[in-house]
Amino acid sequence: MEIENPNFFTLSVKNFNIKCMNQTNKLYGNLDIIGGQIEGSSNATFIENGSFNFDNYDFGILINKISGNIGFNFFGIINKVVPINMTITTDLKNVLTDINTPEITINAEISEVNEDGISFNGEINVFNPNKFKIIIEDMLLSVESDSGDTLGNIDILSGEIDPDSNKNFSINGELLFASLNYDKVFIELKAKAGARIAGFQKSINISSKTQFEIPDIQELLLINDTMDFSISAEFKLRMNGVLAKVGFKIYNPSEIPLHMNNLTCYISSSVDNQSTPIVQNDMQECVIPSKNEVCIKTNLTIPYLSLISSGSNKLLPEWFVITIRGNFFIEGTNQNIPISFNGYISPNFFT
Repeated sequence: MEIENPNFFTLSVKNFNIKCMNQTNKLYGNLDIIGGQIEGSSNATFIENGSFNFDNYDFGILINKISGNIGFNFFGIINKVVPINMTITTDLKNVLTDINTPEITINAEISEVNEDGISFNGEINVFNPNKFKIIIEDMLLSVESDSGDTLGNIDILSGEIDPDSNKNFSINGELLFASLNYDKVFIELKAKAGARIAGFQKSINISSKTQFEIPDIQELLLINDTMDFSISAEFKLRMNGVLAKVGFKIYNPSEIPLHMNNLTCYISSSVDNQSTPIVQNDMQECVIPSKNEVCIKTNLTIPYLSLISSGSNKLLPEWFVITIRGNFFIEGTNQNIPISFNGYISPNFFT
């Protein structure tokens, strides 16, 4: 505190105190200044150290109340003490208007598909271009389709970033299977960047949005493994024709259940490498659990007349060709994998 004495007599400064508070009288600190004497026509500076705690202060109005006593003695005849009271109001609402917005980079990828959903991981890199530390909190990463459908929400842990420094935040979460319906989705990060300067704290809203390409379903299902298929058939002579009991066995090596639909079984005759369709029958839809094998069966009856007219001069062809066609898909998606398998079986019913 600096005081100038323009008088020719000496002044004394005593019991000065500064109280700092907000508009609701919340006290952030006070400071006592011991003071002393100021000779006539001179000035003096009185210095004291103290601490003011501004934690959780949201930059606004600060009220500083200053009180104390100034006394003078005029030739030893008149002694007088004058109380001094002042209020200094400071508006700090614009103190952080020059905050530079953090720079955000999002890198993420789909690591695997499992029965719970699509594993989505990566990292968010945030650069703090300011000369003071910032706090990134309330971070939420949302994944949406171009039509605004929510495909996943991932909470990100908060953290502090030093001045002129980078910090990485991990992404670990699950997306809905419906994400596979889109070639691209949008990733948006929303968060609050809080600045702390000399105990003051202020937050601003930040966001960043980017596009993310969804891999094809065929790339995700069979990673480092193969899907096994086999076709079997048993033929029996009946009064109305040849009964064919066909089995289609599938092993699912992936981490998610697979669905099969639009399944149709065809039987053709093969003579001299020429195939002639004979009969067909739809098969039931099925679900193949993760790491499991399922066998789908169907019965088809081949009329004897169809065998005779199938392109062979004999009752039976050289081979029966069994073809199974259909689609694989994941529940909740509109992507599918078309399949078609052939099996050649010798028609040796009588052995």
